[in-house]
Amino acid sequence: MCKEDKETYRLGTCLLTALGGSDQHLIAGVQLAYAPGDSVCVLSRRAEGGMPLMHSADCPCFAYFRREGQMFERQKTLKLCACAIVESADERLLLTRRDARMKFFAKAWVFPGGHVEQGESVEQAVLREIREETGLAFELREGQAYLEGQPCTCHPFLLYESVFPSLLEAGLPQSQNLIIFYHIRLQQTATSLQVLNSSEVDVSIWLSHGEMQRVLTSQPGQVPGIPRDSPACVVDFAQLSGSSPNALGEGLGRAHSLALRFLLGIT
Repeated sequence: MCKEDKETYRLGTCLLTALGGSDQHLIAGVQLAYAPGDSVCVLSRRAEGGMPLMHSADCPCFAYFRREGQMFERQKTLKLCACAIVESADERLLLTRRDARMKFFAKAWVFPGGHVEQGESVEQAVLREIREETGLAFELREGQAYLEGQPCTCHPFLLYESVFPSLLEAGLPQSQNLIIFYHIRLQQTATSLQVLNSSEVDVSIWLSHGEMQRVLTSQPGQVPGIPRDSPACVVDFAQLSGSSPNALGEGLGRAHSLALRFLLGIT
């Protein structure tokens, strides 16, 4: 991951501080240049164009910088990831729970996504990750995304700086990713789609916009879940409420919660 002048960012560099230079959690007009055959990304600021770049208000990289007056940097580069908020034709959003055996963010509720592999475009990566984690057979043909032969829109809307652990109190950063969040709109309804086909994910759910807002404001509720290993289940909103890990060991992934709030216009 590089700046405009090609200086490499290292693990522990707060990207917002490096690009924005002030105490904030979001800056606008950040452009990402990425060649599918190259492992190097270039971030730059522009007066016009680009996407917002966000991080948590508790970003451990920024917390370290604010405490020490300098960046904490290790000789490890940042990785590029892509995640998608998939929305059905009946305006329901797909959310999945990471398997309890996962090394990072186990049992967190997240939107499908993962690392961009060398040699593939970001769009190819996000569609591949959805296919691998949910079984939804997305294809990319001549720049257009398709599901079951039907075209769908696939647009990036946010860059997010994700650091693990997510709090400095939990330890110094061990991994750091730049996530590109996509919003994918389908022509199919949620009930017409069979999802969940992954060792990384053990339950998936479809939530309406109203249900998502209830989750984000910690209101009670339940929705049917689609589990990997049994015919049916019920997911209580208490499992989703708050940042991962919540009191039940689940909760929304911090980056995913903030991206959802940004997309839905919830402050």
